[in-house]
Parts: sequence; structure tokens; C-alpha cells
Amino acid sequence: MDGGEPGALGSRHCLGDRGWHDGRRGLTVPKIVDHEEYRAELLAGSAELFADRGFDGLTTREVADALGVSTGTIYHYFSGKRDLFLRVVEHMTERLTVVLTADLEQAEGPVARFDALLANAAAHEDWLARYNRICLDHLRERSDDGTEVMVATMDRAVSQLADALDLASGEARFLVITVFGIITQRDLDGGATSFDEQAAQLRRWLTATNH
Repeated sequence: MDGGEPGALGSRHCLGDRGWHDGRRGLTVPKIVDHEEYRAELLAGSAELFADRGFDGLTTREVADALGVSTGTIYHYFSGKRDLFLRVVEHMTERLTVVLTADLEQAEGPVARFDALLANAAAHEDWLARYNRICLDHLRERSDDGTEVMVATMDRAVSQLADALDLASGEARFLVITVFGIITQRDLDGGATSFDEQAAQLRRWLTATNH
């Protein structure tokens, strides 16, 4: 299981405010920063915090302190804690397709592609579990703008999976729901449910479906 978001730093890394101190002028002079990359790092770190403590369990100050940045940095990139949370939801939902479909095109046949999908899910189980917790927390917020992004991105992921695995859209959606069901159960029971055993059940179903 991985410890952080694919391609980005997690909150266990102190991001820090990007700049150097000019003692002669008493100013902090900003370095040249890739703002999109830095914003993605802030989102990845915040995702771990929200997944562990929930939206209501954190203040903006606590998020900033945990990431090793100032509250000013948070407000520079986001309008506040709620905007940060919604952007985390959006960012992770957009990453979902990348996480689940990596290397599927190199696998030959629907069963081999299915095995690649399960390997992706197992490799990024911690990230998927965090995403799942954040989505459940998001449901309590009932934000229309965030929900629209989640639904649209999930629909794209289902469509891509259906094409990759040669499944009908409804079958691909069932597969995604089932994979997240396994992730949720393992999150609840501390990993007592075997991912491999559940994957074998799904593999038998997929093999029967394609005959």
C-alpha cells in the first residue's frame, strides 16, 4: 500500500513557505515557484489531514501548521478552509482515473487489464481509502459544485474503464463500486478482509461475463 498521493508529496512532508530571507531589508523574498506544482502539493498534504481528521476536525491554522506553511499561504491559493476542502475533492477525483487506469493499455485482453486495475488499486490502497473517507465527509457538506465535479469525473472514469475492460457501462460502474466496497471494508476492519480473495471473486465474475 502506498503512503501518499501518486506524483505528489503527502502531509508527512513539511512543505514550508517557498522563499528566502533578505536580512538587509527584513523581507522574505520569494523564490521562483511553480505555483501549480506547489498548489498540488498543498492539496495532497491537506487530503491526508482531511481524511484523518475530517472537515470539522480541523481549523485553517491547524492545516497550515501541519503543512509547515503560514495561513497566508493557504489564503493565497484558496479562499478558505471550505474552498481548500472542495479543491481537495476535485483534485483527488480527477486523479482517480489516472490511478485506476495506469498501464491498462499495455495489458492484453480484458482479464489481463482487470488484473492491472486490481494491481493499481492494491498499490494505491491508502490513497483510495483517503479519497473514500473524504468523499463520505463531503456528502455531509452537500456542496452542489463539488458534487457536480465528482459525478462528472466519476462518469469519465467509468467510461474509460468500460472501454479498457470491454465491459458495458453498467458493468464497469459495478466494478468501481465493488472495488471501493473492498477498500471501505478493509479500512473498517484494519485489513482483515483479504484484498486478494475478493479480487479472485471479481476475476471469476469478469471471466464468466466475457464468455
